[in-house]
Amino acid sequence: AGATATATLTVTIHGADDAPVLAAQTATQNATVGTAFSLGLPAGTFTDVDTGDTLAYTATSADGTALPTWLSFNATTRTFSGTPTAAGTSGIKVTATDLAGLATSETFNITAAAPSTYSLFSATSTPAQTNLNDNRQIELGVKFQANVAGQITAVKFYRSANDNGQNVVDLWTTGGTKLATATYVGTTGSGWQTVNFATPVTITAGTTYIASYHTTGAYVATGNYFTAAVTSGPLTALSSAAAGGNGVYRYGGTASAGIFPNATFQASNYFADVVFRPGTANNAPPAAVADAGDATEKGGVANGSGGVVASGNVLTNDTDPDAGDTKTVTAIVFGATIGTLGTALAGTYGSLLINASGAYSYTINENNSAVQALRLSTNTVSDAFSYTMRDTAGATATASLTIAIHGANDAPVLAAQTATQNATVNTAFSLGLPAGTFTDVDTGDTLAYVATSADGTALPTWLSFNATTQTFSGTPTATGTSGIKVTATDLAGLSISETFNISTTIPGNTTPTAVADTGDATEKGGVANGSGGAVASGNVLTNDTDPDAGDTRTVTTIVFGATTGTLGTALAGTYGSLVLDASGAYSYTINETNTAVQALRQSTNTLSDVFSYTMRDTAGATATATLTVTIHGADDAPVLAAQTATQNATVGTAFSLGLPAGTFTDVDTGDTLAYTATSADGTALPTWLSFNATTRTFSGTPTAAGTSGIKVTATDLAGLATSETFNITATAPSTYSLFSATSTPAQTNLNDGQQLELGLKFQANVAGDITGIRFYRSANDNGQNVVDLWTTGGTKLATATYAGTTGSGWQTVNFATPVTITAGTTYIASYHTTGAYVATDGFFASGVTSGPLTALSSAASGGNGVYSYGGSATAGLFPTSTFDSANYYADVVFRPQLAA
Repeated sequence: AGATATATLTVTIHGADDAPVLAAQTATQNATVGTAFSLGLPAGTFTDVDTGDTLAYTATSADGTALPTWLSFNATTRTFSGTPTAAGTSGIKVTATDLAGLATSETFNITAAAPSTYSLFSATSTPAQTNLNDNRQIELGVKFQANVAGQITAVKFYRSANDNGQNVVDLWTTGGTKLATATYVGTTGSGWQTVNFATPVTITAGTTYIASYHTTGAYVATGNYFTAAVTSGPLTALSSAAAGGNGVYRYGGTASAGIFPNATFQASNYFADVVFRPGTANNAPPAAVADAGDATEKGGVANGSGGVVASGNVLTNDTDPDAGDTKTVTAIVFGATIGTLGTALAGTYGSLLINASGAYSYTINENNSAVQALRLSTNTVSDAFSYTMRDTAGATATASLTIAIHGANDAPVLAAQTATQNATVNTAFSLGLPAGTFTDVDTGDTLAYVATSADGTALPTWLSFNATTQTFSGTPTATGTSGIKVTATDLAGLSISETFNISTTIPGNTTPTAVADTGDATEKGGVANGSGGAVASGNVLTNDTDPDAGDTRTVTTIVFGATTGTLGTALAGTYGSLVLDASGAYSYTINETNTAVQALRQSTNTLSDVFSYTMRDTAGATATATLTVTIHGADDAPVLAAQTATQNATVGTAFSLGLPAGTFTDVDTGDTLAYTATSADGTALPTWLSFNATTRTFSGTPTAAGTSGIKVTATDLAGLATSETFNITATAPSTYSLFSATSTPAQTNLNDGQQLELGLKFQANVAGDITGIRFYRSANDNGQNVVDLWTTGGTKLATATYAGTTGSGWQTVNFATPVTITAGTTYIASYHTTGAYVATDGFFASGVTSGPLTALSSAASGGNGVYSYGGSATAGLFPTSTFDSANYYADVVFRPQLAA
C-alpha cells in the first residue's frame, strides 16, 4: 500500500585505550668528562591521542639495566642530570606508559668525551680558611703527578680576598729546578685565578712536580687535606704520606720572583693547581680501518661437527701518527643497540664479544634459521658492527667490523616416523612416503633415497622401491613381519635412516590388541649404593588380547627411541636397560651410575623409560604398545669428597678454618646436610675451639701446644651420615709481642715541640729473655731513635739505637745481648724521639694480654703509658709520667723459658 514511517538509529562509539607514540626522537647528546650534564626531554617527545590520558616516565640503559652511576633521571620533569666520570658512549632508553599500562620507548646515546685539559680541583672547590696571613711573604704549592705525558699550560691558584699584592706562579721539579714562571696581571680579584705560561711545559708520566704561587702575605688553606691522595682524570695530588709531605710552603721570595717551597704543615691544601693538556703538543687523531672476520656454522648431524669462531683484533690495522700513543676500544654498536665491552652483543646471526684491547670473538647463533639454511662455504650472510677507538689524548675514530658467516652442510633429519604398515597375503600393497618424511635445512639441498631390509640386506623378493617417487609396491606371498630401512642422503653424502615394519596377515584374521604396560623399579641407596634396589619385571603379553580362538601371541620387536633392540638381549634406555624375550617376559635393571637416577632422593621422586614392543599372532597380524618403566628414588648417603688436610695453628694466635662447601657431597637433588663436630674420639671439641655448623667454620685461639684430632659428621635429611677426621697441630710461637702488626695508633703525627721518651709497663708470666724493643714510628719522625729496657726503679737494663732516620710504622730494634727477665716482675720498655710520636688515649683503662705477656692496666700499675720530656737522640731517659692511660705503642720481643 506504500505507507511509510520514520525513526532514528543511534550508534554509540565506545572508547578504547590507545598506546602513546614517540613523536620526536631524541638526538645523540654530547657531554664532557668532569663537566655537569643536563638534558630535559621536551613535553612533546611522546604523545597520546586519548583525552585525559597522562604519561609516566622511566629511564634505563638501552639494554634495560640501570642508568650509568653518574646519571640520574627526574621522572616528574623528564630531566637527566649528572657529571660523566669517564669517556665513552652510553645507550639510554626512555619509556612512556599511559594510565592503562600501554607503553612505548625510545633509545638515544650520550657520548662523553674527555676534556681537552684537566685540573686537580673544580670551580666549586673552596678552602676552609680564606684569609690567613702570617705577615710574611710566602710561596705555597702542591706536589702532583700525571699518569700520561703532556703539557702544563698554566698554573691556577685560589686568591684570598685580602691579597692586594702582586702574585707570581711557578712550576718546579722536586729537586728545586724552576721549569716555568708567570706573573698574575692585576692586584685585585679573589677566588680561582688562571695564569698561562708563555710556552707550555712538557712533563713526564709518573714523575712528581710542584706547582706553586707567591703572595705578599694573604693566603688560603684547608688543614689535613692531603691525608689521602686526590685524583682528577690523569692528574693526582699525592697523599702527604706518599709524597714525603704534601701541601708545601716556604717563607720568603719577592712579588716578582718566587721561592722553592719545601716545608709542610698538617698535610694542608693551599689550593694551587695546574692546567694539564694530555698527549703531545699537537695530538693527531688516530685512524680506524674497517675490519672483516670469517666464521663458519656447525654442520653434520645435529650441528655436531665443524664450526669456526671468528676472532682477531680490530686495533691491529688501526694507526696513530703520534709516537707512543696507545689505542683503546671504547664503544661497540650493532644497529641501534650499544653494547658493553667484555659482554656479548647480539647481532642478527650471532654475538660479538670485544674487549678494550681490541681482541674480539664472534660466535654464530646455530639456532638461526637463515644460518642453518647455508649449505656451502660460499653461501654466506653477514653481521656488521661499529666500534670506536680512542688514543692516549682522547681523540677518537670509528670503523666497522663485518663478520661473514659461511655455510656448512647439515645432515638430513627424520621429520615423520613411518608407522607399522599392514598388508594381506596375495593382495597388492603400495606405500608412498610423504615428501616431508625426511627434511634438510640447507637451502638448495636435495635427497637421494634407498631402501633395504632393516638389517641392511635386500628388500623381500615380493617388494620393490621406486627411489624417485619414494614408493613401495608388491604383493606379499606369505604371512610375517618385514623390517624395512629407508635411507635419505644429501648432496654432500650425509645421511639419515628410519626403520618400520610391514606386517602381512591372512585374509579374515582379526588383528590382536596390544595394551600399554607399566613397571616399577627402585634405585639402590645407602652407602655407595649398598642397600635396597628393585628390578622391574613382568610379562607384556599378559594384558594383550586376540579375538581369534587358538591364536598364540609372540613378541617380535622391541624399540627404544630410534634404536631397535634384539629379543633376549639388553636394550639400553636412558636410565637403565630392558631384556624382553619372545614370550613377553621382561626385566628392567637400573643404571646405578646415571647421575639423574642418583639424584632421586625419595620414592616419590621418579624418572621413566618408555619402550615400544610389537607382538604378532599366529596368522602374522601385529599390534604395538608401550612398556613404561618408572624409576623410583632412594636416599643415598653423603660422601666425603675432599679430605681436610692437617691444619697448623699457633698458641695465642687466632685460628680459623672454614670447610669448603664441597667437602661433603650428596647426589640426591634437594637433600641438605647438617654438620656436627667433635674430637676425633667423639668427645667434645677442645675448650679453645668452637664450630659454627651453619657456616662450617672452626674458630678459636689455642692455649697450649699439641695436636687435636677433629671429627666432622655430615648427615642428610633421611639420617644417613658420613664423617672425616683430621688434625689441628698447635705449636708455641718462638717469640711473643704485646701488639700485632695490625695494631695501629689513633693519632699518628703528634709533636709537643720537645724531645721525649715514651713507653709501657709490662710483665711476663714465665721467665725468659727480652731480645729487642718494638715501637710504632711516626711518619713525621725524622730524627734518631734509641730504645731502652728499665726496671720500675729506673735502672736501665739495655739500650740500642734504631738504624736510620726514615721509615714509619712498626720497627724492631734488637739488643746486642738478650736481657733475662723474671716471671711476675714489672718492667718498662720505651723509645726516645726528637719530637714526633704516636698515641691512643684511654688505651690502658684495662690490661692487654698476649700469650705470656701482659701490659698492665693503669689502675693495676699506678699508671700505664709512661713518658718523660728530655733525653737526647743518643741517650734516652727514664719515663715516669702518665696521661689519660695513653698507649704510645712501645712493645717488646720476648722469648719464653730460654733464660740460662
